[in-house]
Amino acid sequence: MMKEFFLLIVAIAIWVAIWRLAAKHWRRKGWNAVVSHLSAGVSGLAISIIFLAVILPAKPTPSGDTAIASTPASTKHEETTSAPAVTAPTSVSAVGETNADTSLPPGVHKIADGTWLGCESDKLHSKLTSYSVAGDKAAFKKAVLMAISNGECTLFRTGETVQLMDTAIFRGMVQLRRLGDTTEYWTNIEATSSKK
Repeated sequence: MMKEFFLLIVAIAIWVAIWRLAAKHWRRKGWNAVVSHLSAGVSGLAISIIFLAVILPAKPTPSGDTAIASTPASTKHEETTSAPAVTAPTSVSAVGETNADTSLPPGVHKIADGTWLGCESDKLHSKLTSYSVAGDKAAFKKAVLMAISNGECTLFRTGETVQLMDTAIFRGMVQLRRLGDTTEYWTNIEATSSKK
């Protein structure tokens, strides 16, 4: 708690410092007082929010024990040697969307349409996704199959029920676990979004 308070104070100090420096700079450039202070204040606020988002540790959401008891345990999927059709989106359009299935308890979601790669490490997920984004399908296929066979990654399929464990909004990632399973995987935030 003390660390968060200290970081909040630092973020406010960053906001004020950037506000003052930017306002002075823009006043010297000939901007009027209202525009220069408004622009500087917004700029300082944006930078301080980014600072807090990067520095503050993510807190896991409370788990829904009632949902776990009523749902059968899910095991890791057995994968074939053919290349999985993994969705690797590059946008973060689903950040504000909520789960459309209101019968699910809070924090419990259904996997969206498609097949989604999930890895125990968000860094491994980003590395594998970078192969796909770069267009190197052979490297992507080889790395994904190896990571799945090692147990470091899995594939989430349409309609699977998962528990949301953590969110990294600025990276466009969520940490999920299958109900009845303790292994947590990072995947794209769109994997749990609903189609509206």
